[in-house]
Amino acid sequence: MGHTRPDWTTYGKLDQIFALYDLGELAVRLGSIVSFDRRGNILWLDDFEDGIVKWLVKTGVGYAKWDSSLTAARNGGKSAHSFCEADMTPVAKISRGIPWTVAGMFGLEVSFATGDNNGQPVVELRVYDGVKYYQASIRFLTATSLLEYLDEDNSWQTLRSEVYIHKGSTFWHTLKLVVDSVSGEYVRLLFDGLSISMASIPMREVVSTVGPYLEVILWHTTLTGVDSEIYYDDCIVTQNED
Repeated sequence: MGHTRPDWTTYGKLDQIFALYDLGELAVRLGSIVSFDRRGNILWLDDFEDGIVKWLVKTGVGYAKWDSSLTAARNGGKSAHSFCEADMTPVAKISRGIPWTVAGMFGLEVSFATGDNNGQPVVELRVYDGVKYYQASIRFLTATSLLEYLDEDNSWQTLRSEVYIHKGSTFWHTLKLVVDSVSGEYVRLLFDGLSISMASIPMREVVSTVGPYLEVILWHTTLTGVDSEIYYDDCIVTQNED
């Protein structure tokens, strides 16, 4: 046992218990979902333990649905679950608006599991400033192992090929996208063990008088003729990224 001060202080000599100088590490040990990349300041987060009541749900062409799942979770006991039926390439999404006060570098981190199929996760961050919004989107094509981004002309471009992942509801993958709302450019993408620079790649710019706020959108698309499902968990929005 410690013979001086308790282990939550950084002062005093300890024998068998040692002080923690890193508060981020302490938070993770106490159960924080902020464990993948700890840069930036937390603006908003959701571990989906309250279901999907904080999100706006929308489905497109074909049969698609969102619900709160007890089947799979990265942390805790719940995740957001989407199912798309194999007719007419359906699309499903959930979105969340978050106010911001100072323009700068924002980050969006989220984890996903694909189930035993070829569901295609799409993660999107929009930054509204009252005059326009910047749109940054990342798409992973599970069938072809392609990691793509949305360019300034609203077209998908290959960012990295041969990105292989494990499928199944127990295999979780985490990505973090960082953008610069001042320059209107992508900054970087972290995807599991990959760190990919996206410096000087412009985001799509769209005229809009709405704002200022951030919009987080989690998409699920599927291939024609393929039933698919995706689980999302631990969504984290950051500001003041480096």
